[in-house]
Amino acid sequence: MSDDVVIPGRCTQRRCETEPPEVREPVQNVGSRDDEDVATPSTSDPSQKAEQPSSASLGASEALRDLAERTLDAFIAEYRCRATIALLTSAILLAALTFGITGCADLDLGVVGLADEDLPPPVDYRVLVHQRAGSPGSELTRVTPVFDAVLEHAARAPGSRVRAFALVEEGPPRAVLDVATGPLPSRPRARDRHVERFVAEQRARALEVLTPLIDAGLARSEIADAIDRVARLDPVAGADDIKVVVISDLRESSSFGRFERRFTIPTIHQVIVRAEARHLFEPASMAGEDVFVVHALLPGRRMDSSAAQEGRVRDRWQALFERAGAGSVEFGSGPPTFNATAQGPEE
Repeated sequence: MSDDVVIPGRCTQRRCETEPPEVREPVQNVGSRDDEDVATPSTSDPSQKAEQPSSASLGASEALRDLAERTLDAFIAEYRCRATIALLTSAILLAALTFGITGCADLDLGVVGLADEDLPPPVDYRVLVHQRAGSPGSELTRVTPVFDAVLEHAARAPGSRVRAFALVEEGPPRAVLDVATGPLPSRPRARDRHVERFVAEQRARALEVLTPLIDAGLARSEIADAIDRVARLDPVAGADDIKVVVISDLRESSSFGRFERRFTIPTIHQVIVRAEARHLFEPASMAGEDVFVVHALLPGRRMDSSAAQEGRVRDRWQALFERAGAGSVEFGSGPPTFNATAQGPEE
């Protein structure tokens, strides 16, 4: 068979090797309007598939972008939180350092001895109220300032003790108050508040007992016996100073003497003799004790209130205090100052 002969439906070996196979185009249906509007993409071109990503790849990309944004937000929030904590820590350390420099020396631990200043030593305070009509001890407006002064002095001297008494018709004077002072805060403001509370509380306690006694009054005034009893009280342990405060007009009215009028007042010699006979104001019984007499004569009493009579009354008491060995004696009309300066009798 010749090479040039072509049999329909078949090919020679040479022609098949030289001519590419015939490519048939896809047949499109043109009979429908809907088919004309819809273009059917060709699936024979591989580059066309790469240009149009699938919906799965788009979702994965969005998820990755969202994760990245959340990670960045979390990092920024953590950075801000760490920065805030660092700033607060620095502020606290700075405040602590400032307090350590300026405040440690005055730290209030509720105990005494931490402040730079020295506190006064404890004192044994003894108060005697003579509440007979006409005496300054019969009016609360005169008694209260005296109690306030004594209690404040005691509160500022830790370890002090305040014992207060009032006269009665017969027998030993009645106890009105007995309180000891404790430690002080070291800071000045805390200390002042502590003292104020102490004074207010103890004053109220004393006046609660004293007020009914003032209202009852006294028919007699055994002042010498009451002062002697108060002076002989047992001393307070650790208190070297003893201060005796007498709130009285000093008008003795008893078998010891009547100091109300010029012609009834005994002489100094008679007073000393009577004291010896009654074992009152014995020598050294008031050794080292400082005496402050809140001495005033209120109006309304029928007695000699002249300056000369006042001088004579003070002379008698001054002699008795000196006999007992008092360290100092001071007469005044207001609260005690405790200046330990003896004041002689006024003529």
